[in-house]
Amino acid sequence: MTGPTAEILTVGNELLTGKTVNTNASHISRELSEKGVPVGRITTVGDKVDEIATALSEALLRMPRYVFVSGGLGPTFDDITVQAVARALNRKLVSRRQVLRWMAEAKGIDVSDLTQPLRKMALVPEKADVIQNPVGSAPGLAIREGNTEIFVLPGVPREMKEILRLHVLERIDRVGRLVRRSFVVEDVPEARIAPLIDEVMKANSRVYVKSHVRPMVEGKSIIEVEVSMWAPEDGECEGLERAHRSLQQALMEMGGTVV
Repeated sequence: MTGPTAEILTVGNELLTGKTVNTNASHISRELSEKGVPVGRITTVGDKVDEIATALSEALLRMPRYVFVSGGLGPTFDDITVQAVARALNRKLVSRRQVLRWMAEAKGIDVSDLTQPLRKMALVPEKADVIQNPVGSAPGLAIREGNTEIFVLPGVPREMKEILRLHVLERIDRVGRLVRRSFVVEDVPEARIAPLIDEVMKANSRVYVKSHVRPMVEGKSIIEVEVSMWAPEDGECEGLERAHRSLQQALMEMGGTVV
């Protein structure tokens, strides 16, 4: 399938040290797959302006249809993602009155009473669309750069998920679907399955096959085999079904038990 592809850029030192599991990347990937948009790359960088800006610039050179940036939008000193995005796009940062109002309303105070750290979150790149955060302070952003739509989302998972669900997914064009079939085979080790997978994928260029080793049961090897392909929204998946059938048949001929 040809069509829009996406890249994901997650930001945070805590992701690089392993202190925090990168659930945002997996959630965004899963949602995009459901929308029929393949994710071509996921990149994680630390809280440094230069590294974030460079990673975004490199992503834009690959000309994906969408880039999702998550993390570093808060009020603290290390929340510098917006500054980095502005640098990568060569745009000025401007204060958005609308964001100030949103924050003041959420806290039940007047705009004039907002602290400087909160006011920092109202600074956004020129020509960016601001997206209200229904469960937090930091707004999301939608920015058009050439043919790429950039979505900048908070790193707090709950906030990211709500903005994505309420305001972003509706902007994503559905161009296809990810179709998957899987089965489990017993009594055939993965090393014997690997050459068969290579043959099937060569014979079906649009199909991807992946084996997953499960814990052994009573000394028996247990392998899950997943066959997947990107297909047009209403298109046929004959290649996938053919690969699925041929794999099962070949594994049974090897003496395996297909479940």
